[in-house]
Amino acid sequence: MARSTARIRRWTSCGGTAVSYSEVVVDGIYVQIKQAGGTDRTDEVLRTLRRS
Repeated sequence: MARSTARIRRWTSCGGTAVSYSEVVVDGIYVQIKQAGGTDRTDEVLRTLRRS
């Protein structure tokens, strides 16, 4: 299976809080991931995505 290339932009401590956002474009599909504190899980979330 061919590997995809993703473009990721990440914002942390939004509004002085523990909230962060990752905006990802992979194969023309836009994904926004919001996280509230803790460990960054962006890679984990992207690995679980399946295109049908």
